[in-house]
Amino acid sequence: MSEKSTPEMDSEPLKSLAVEGKLPLKAVGIENLKEANPKHMPPHRYLHPWYARRPTPASRLAILASILPEGTDPDQLLRWMQIGPKEQISSSLSEYVERKKATESERSGSLGDHYGYPRPFTSSPSEKQRAELHQQLREFWDGELPTILDPTAGGGVIPYEALRYGLPTKANELNPVASLILTVMLEYAPEAGTIEKDVKKWGSKINDRAKSQLEEYHSSLVKTHTSVA
Repeated sequence: MSEKSTPEMDSEPLKSLAVEGKLPLKAVGIENLKEANPKHMPPHRYLHPWYARRPTPASRLAILASILPEGTDPDQLLRWMQIGPKEQISSSLSEYVERKKATESERSGSLGDHYGYPRPFTSSPSEKQRAELHQQLREFWDGELPTILDPTAGGGVIPYEALRYGLPTKANELNPVASLILTVMLEYAPEAGTIEKDVKKWGSKINDRAKSQLEEYHSSLVKTHTSVA
């Protein structure tokens, strides 16, 4: 079955995107493995279990490669993704990351010390980097910033990372638990900032009240919960 084309479709050729060209896949794969360490995962991964959480590096690459033009320098992609040391290096960033991976077993300090930069999920692009990215995107998309749409957002990594780049973002999810977490992550958290102090304050109040009411009947249980809290 053939589709009818419109004059507009015939007159406007499709834009070639970075995802169609050369991408630093090996370097990003190495970063995905580093993030998978259960001791150093992004905080949002502890909010609720999800079936197929996407790593931060892969999500950032998917976003950028889907909106930047084909031929975008792989090193520039990695810099925007917060992969690579700040100082100048003699090789490409991909080669640098691969070399560090090959010598990882010989390291004496932390992974951050060995690679010379922290895990990407701990770093957001700087204002200067966002401005550079936005300028290139507007030039490519006729003066507009493209909107990132995740129709099955799940754990929320892709829309969350899109917001870190200051991009217009829309997320959809049918699961009610995931939908609530998405609202907290994507709407409330950026507006309210950290609420760690309030969470600890009210968590302590709830813990103390439960302890006073239950200790008579479940003293061992209450002690266990108190020590965990």
